[in-house]
Amino acid sequence: MSQTRTRRILILIGLLFLGQLTTVLVAVTCALWTPIPALQEIEPRGSFDAWPRPVPGWPQPTARTVYSNAVHTLILHQAINYDDSTSDQPKGATHYQWLYRYGWPMNALEAETRTIGSTRAGLSSAYSPVPSWIPHDQRSFRFIPTRILWSGFAVDSVLYAVLFWSMGAGVWASIRYRRMVRGRCPNCKYPINESPRCPECGAARRPLNGGRSRSYPPPSSSDC
Repeated sequence: MSQTRTRRILILIGLLFLGQLTTVLVAVTCALWTPIPALQEIEPRGSFDAWPRPVPGWPQPTARTVYSNAVHTLILHQAINYDDSTSDQPKGATHYQWLYRYGWPMNALEAETRTIGSTRAGLSSAYSPVPSWIPHDQRSFRFIPTRILWSGFAVDSVLYAVLFWSMGAGVWASIRYRRMVRGRCPNCKYPINESPRCPECGAARRPLNGGRSRSYPPPSSSDC
């Protein structure tokens, strides 16, 4: 495998890693500071026949409501235990399952809480409340999302990777052009003057001004 191909593969891996890291940071930031009261109801309450995350001992859900804004989706499932034989909870108790999904442009991470009546039943071991030392809105429930929503996570990661690549490519093109204007090799900065190829790395001398040939000025000691 050539060095160029190896370098491109490493750059691609690095960009995807940065994209994934950015996706996580954006989702967690949204979880800490998204104003929950600003959510808009996008799916009215309706019947639903299964919990999205099965809960042993809970009755079948009877309703689902979905709220959302640009970076936050809240999905509420609820059920009322009408039969003691189908649940380990008292008859008439209302069961709630809350799914908090965060990310931009698609929801990438999810947190889950469960409530019975007005008492919080506890959290799945994978999810934890926001630590007190992290500044966040104390007036509403905040939880750090740790469950990956693979479709949204993949889309967001690729999008951020492309954005990083675009910024890097723009900066690198500007550096290369500056070197060529100053009579240096765009790859290694070696002075090439009128040589058709760089004597240091062998890169071909490229014309400026839209393909028209141009004589490079002699490089100065202050050139980068």
